[in-house]
Amino acid sequence: MTGSVIGLSSDKSIDGLALYYYGTMEFIALQTHQIIEAMNSSGHVISSIFMSGSQCQNDVLMKLMAAACDMPVLIPRYVHAAVVHGAAMLGAKAASTDKDGNSEPLWDIMDRMSKPGKAVWPTKDEGEKKLLKA
Repeated sequence: MTGSVIGLSSDKSIDGLALYYYGTMEFIALQTHQIIEAMNSSGHVISSIFMSGSQCQNDVLMKLMAAACDMPVLIPRYVHAAVVHGAAMLGAKAASTDKDGNSEPLWDIMDRMSKPGKAVWPTKDEGEKKLLKA
């Protein structure tokens, strides 16, 4: 990595690295909270977060996101193939087109081809909520 972090110690232990990594995840979760808060105050209504990509496998980050944003984080069933799965849905849309240009609605295709993943719910721990709000 390049750059600097104010207050970073010279501790190179495994525990120090773990704390730095956890702090980075908290930063990402709290920045996401700020973005959602700004969007909602501008008229949007965001009530859940849909994730994709390899970070979906990071249970600690997903729990932090749910806790910091106080909303569920929804993870797809096919974490490793989300892009390919989406391309397959678009292919099904194209394949359903008739001579007149009519095709099956994309939402119907998505509903048919998607399987439920999992939801990570916000914490009920009032102490953790208070700490993240601080």
